[in-house]
Amino acid sequence: MSDRDGFRGMRTKYIIYDLKKNTRKIIQSNYLLKDGHPSYLAEKTTIISDTYPLKWSRQHLFQISEIGNNYAELLNIYSDPRLYDEKRCDLHPRVTPDNRIVTVDSTFSEKKRSVILIRLKSYN
Repeated sequence: MSDRDGFRGMRTKYIIYDLKKNTRKIIQSNYLLKDGHPSYLAEKTTIISDTYPLKWSRQHLFQISEIGNNYAELLNIYSDPRLYDEKRCDLHPRVTPDNRIVTVDSTFSEKKRSVILIRLKSYN
């Protein structure tokens, strides 16, 4: 983590840790340059994650293969910059065990917290 350009001079990296084998694997991808809230889909080869608000206050929800080559944006949503501190809302994606639905938190509608349900298409 010696690359300079992020928080406290550290570059964001997505790292998979296997605690049983005491190993780690860095996912190399130009899509994974921003911090987020990653989770595996059930088959354990696809990751779903989000971003904090980026350019034009847009948050992104995406899926990407563990090897970093298959990327698909699922959601691109506005996050009002006037909602900050305890009023701001990260997407925090959650996937159902059958991989059919992902839910995210949002303040997109009427600046009130709500949950958005997204039906997932097959990724492979």
